[in-house]
Amino acid sequence: DKNHPCIIFWSLGNESGYGPNHDAAAGWVRGFDPSRPLHYEGAISIWAGGDMQGGERVTDVMCPMYPQIARIIEYSEKNADPRPLIMCEYSHAMGNSNGSLADYWAAFEKYPALQGGYIWEWVDHGIRQSAPDGTTYWAYGGDFDDVPNDANFCTDGIVWPDRTPHPALNEFKYLAQPVRVEAVNLKQGRIRIVNKQDFVGLDGLRGEWELADEGVVLAKGKLPALEAAPGEAMAVTLDEALLWLSGKEKATGECFLTFRFFQRRATLWAPAGYEVGWSQLAAPVKTQAAKAGRGGAREIVEASERGGQIVLRVGDVEAVFERENGLLAGFGHQGKNLLLRGPQLNVWRAATDNDGIKLMEQPEWKVLPRWLALGLPELRHRLDAIRLVEGEDGAPVVEVVTSATGRKKWGDFTHVQRFSLLPGGTLAVDNEVRLGDGVSDVPRIGVSLVLPAALESLTWFGRGPWENYSDRKTSTLVGRYQSTVAEQYVPYIMPQENGHKTDVRWLTLTDGKGQGVRVSGAPTIEFSASHFTAGDLFQARHTYELAPRPEIYLNLDLAQRGLGTASCGPDTLPEYCLLEPLYRFAYRLSAE
Repeated sequence: DKNHPCIIFWSLGNESGYGPNHDAAAGWVRGFDPSRPLHYEGAISIWAGGDMQGGERVTDVMCPMYPQIARIIEYSEKNADPRPLIMCEYSHAMGNSNGSLADYWAAFEKYPALQGGYIWEWVDHGIRQSAPDGTTYWAYGGDFDDVPNDANFCTDGIVWPDRTPHPALNEFKYLAQPVRVEAVNLKQGRIRIVNKQDFVGLDGLRGEWELADEGVVLAKGKLPALEAAPGEAMAVTLDEALLWLSGKEKATGECFLTFRFFQRRATLWAPAGYEVGWSQLAAPVKTQAAKAGRGGAREIVEASERGGQIVLRVGDVEAVFERENGLLAGFGHQGKNLLLRGPQLNVWRAATDNDGIKLMEQPEWKVLPRWLALGLPELRHRLDAIRLVEGEDGAPVVEVVTSATGRKKWGDFTHVQRFSLLPGGTLAVDNEVRLGDGVSDVPRIGVSLVLPAALESLTWFGRGPWENYSDRKTSTLVGRYQSTVAEQYVPYIMPQENGHKTDVRWLTLTDGKGQGVRVSGAPTIEFSASHFTAGDLFQARHTYELAPRPEIYLNLDLAQRGLGTASCGPDTLPEYCLLEPLYRFAYRLSAE
């Protein structure tokens, strides 16, 4: 290895303790090759009670393993040690993971002493096998009658065994990109393009931009020749966008400026035209005032009862509620029902590997044992009240109060829904969720619905295109995306929560004729749509054990717990956890 320039450190080992033998080995290495620094985490191991002090004989870098962000920031602010801090392992990539990667990188960029770290690890260790039905899957520890084993603990890469990237790799690519765009004065079209590199300029890149109104392009263009020395920035004015940015022209919806950067020439590692970076800024474009409705009589919302049901009706749109269970049993227009079931309180997700490794005994501080003790996978619902009341505007409102629990006693969750059918046929749903004593830090706060199989076409205006979560969404762009429900599934080797989207303004699920349901946030909502239930995913141990259901399971969330890295690292940061006793959120349903 000594003749390979890519070898920049000598390491004395991994998780091998620390003693005089390491000092002796370090002395020999320094004499043999004084050109390279030494690395050894064992000398300062925080996992073994170390305090990131000392170890100078055997390590020239401070190299902790899976430290908390607050701890490396404290090191940078208070420690006079001249050695740079490079985490030997961090952001454990097991399954749906790499939460707070952007928070680590914010610290890297703020503090010179923090020079980064090594994500553990690159590739899932799985072996391709054939299931009884002929489908292939990735096998892991225990699948070969091997005892003892570590189950799926080695499927902890940021790419699958065949090197297909996990969605999280997009987050890493975005954070490591060589360029950044900053707003200077967007009303004047002025921005700064910052060269994040330390040794080369930006002349090897070209850039493009576009201004979009709720996903519809208003203007686009090419950036001027990129000329910025390492660590420097260049000023750019987007003249072609000034018509909208200055307020002379108005948009119909929310606008964003998106920038993309590409390789000008082929390199040893990428072809010409390869995208190396992207950035997005909210654009201060004025919006047109809503058009006044046509004259004439205002549509009247009618309420009635029939055969154990409460019915709200306006025009040809009906919302039908069952008195027996309080569920919205039907919603649609012209006699077409767009729902099979729901909405119903949903606080569970198919546990990620960070929540708790299903096939291994978990420590008490992990959240999965606590969630299982609460019985969250088997939540039961009880109707406490359903009543027809009068809203503030005098219109009828259906109020449904339910309790939910996974234990013997009731009171873990109380859910109040208020349904208002508005003139025009939109169903407004206001939610209040109260958590009982001793219930906190749950997987999600939201509702689940079941939709007909025909509504397979999915469009949304929000963060995408890949899955994203509260602590792993920095790389995503707010835009209008078109896909299918089936394509939202992410086949992690151990089936688990996947496919979530955040900061969604609206979404539609439609059939081949473009008919279906529209969900609008108030102002935003999070969602996932799948042909699997959370129970399907949680019970499965391999992808081949999953059988897609024909119907569509739509989860609408106020929020979901972040991902964190707790399979072998710090847990989800508190700011991404659901720790409050009371939550309120709202959304609207309408027929397309």
